Amino acid sequence: MTGLTHLAVSAVIYRRGRLSPPLSFALGFVSHFFLDRLPHYDLNMAANMVIGLAGAWFIWHLTCRDRDYLLPFGALMGVLPDALVLWKVNPWFTSFHNFCHYHGTAATPWLLVVEILTVAGSFWLLSKPEKNGGRFATFS
Repeated sequence: MTGLTHLAVSAVIYRRGRLSPPLSFALGFVSHFFLDRLPHYDLNMAANMVIGLAGAWFIWHLTCRDRDYLLPFGALMGVLPDALVLWKVNPWFTSFHNFCHYHGTAATPWLLVVEILTVAGSFWLLSKPEKNGGRFATFS
């Protein structure tokens, strides 16, 4: 999966999940492993960084627009597992992360279309204003 897909899905879990922030952050983190189990086409690091930064800019735009300053943390929880592997934090974690990756037949670049649609749908959900007045309205 692209980092952008992980970022977008985790942001939706945080924003639309109607869960407490700590629980939504944890679920965003865990969602990474479930998404990686799906067949997907991996981009190189440079392409991943470019589109990931574009997605991060959009998340920051929504953060400022809606004054939801936990949104970036919710989004980043989805890409944190990849960062932990990249930084070689723990060999056990790296093994677990690799175990969770899809290991089936070679993935085709056409699977990127599925990711583009997932990201577009996620960003559409994120950009819609909340009808009930905000993220924490259900907790008051």
